[in-house]
Amino acid sequence: MIPWRAISTDNIHFNHSLTDGTMMAMSMYNFSALRLIFDAEPEECLSCDVKAFTDEAHKNCDYDFKAKFRFPNVGTGDAQSTLKGDTRESGQGS
Repeated sequence: MIPWRAISTDNIHFNHSLTDGTMMAMSMYNFSALRLIFDAEPEECLSCDVKAFTDEAHKNCDYDFKAKFRFPNVGTGDAQSTLKGDTRESGQGS
């Protein structure tokens, strides 16, 4: 997670022609960890929830994702990341 105050929407990660957002910037760490833990490649993506900007300047750039994968040994692994993380300890709004 990258705290929302640490990255602005003008950052390279939110430029659709360069990186497309969170999945391109952060997911490699999640997916590498899952492959290491399961010692296998995922067989199927069971779900993927993506939150993306809708304004024209950043359209189609995701800022948050959560995904679930099925691995060959009947295990499932979850991956998630955000470039707009909450900086409050509880993660809850006040």
